[in-house]
Amino acid sequence: MNATARRRLERRDEIIQAFWRVARANPRRAINVRAVAAEAEMSPANVLHYFATLNELQMTAIAGAMNQFAEQRQAILDRPVSATERVFAMIEAGVPDQISDELRQVYESVALLGEYPEYRPVHRALTERQIMLYRALIEIGAGTGEFTLASPAGMIARNLVALEDAYDLYPLAGDPTPREECRAAVRSYAELALGVRWPGADATH
Repeated sequence: MNATARRRLERRDEIIQAFWRVARANPRRAINVRAVAAEAEMSPANVLHYFATLNELQMTAIAGAMNQFAEQRQAILDRPVSATERVFAMIEAGVPDQISDELRQVYESVALLGEYPEYRPVHRALTERQIMLYRALIEIGAGTGEFTLASPAGMIARNLVALEDAYDLYPLAGDPTPREECRAAVRSYAELALGVRWPGADATH
């Protein structure tokens, strides 16, 4: 990579980081190019030189965030602990106490997919990777006899991801259900589907 190409990538990354700083500072406000440009200490025209539209910038930033989410899940899968512990750790990560600005942007960006269909594969890839990671873990647990599956591994994995998405959307829609209650609901399904007990159950009784 030559110096010009490297500098272009650096500038794009600076703008993306500025986008996230603005998003975190104004979680309930629409983000605009002027605010991102001010945060990046450049002109709005310079921002638009690297990203043709604000939506393109948003979708590029979100694609990077989704890749980080997937890497965090992979790290859980790679832990040297039981499959049961890892499944419930995945649920803990998938239904966090606070919906991060990055996760909120991911969900809100769904509305842009009609205008930017080229980003649909990015969204779909995150979902499929989450399902794949759950499925791999479920198959490991079933193979060692740790899990007794009530349904095919792929179906259980897809249901777990769907439940996480649903419970993460609830607070964005104003639902006041406590987050631990949401996690407990997902854990309850996992217990039934996998034939296991949540390791933290004893501590809550």
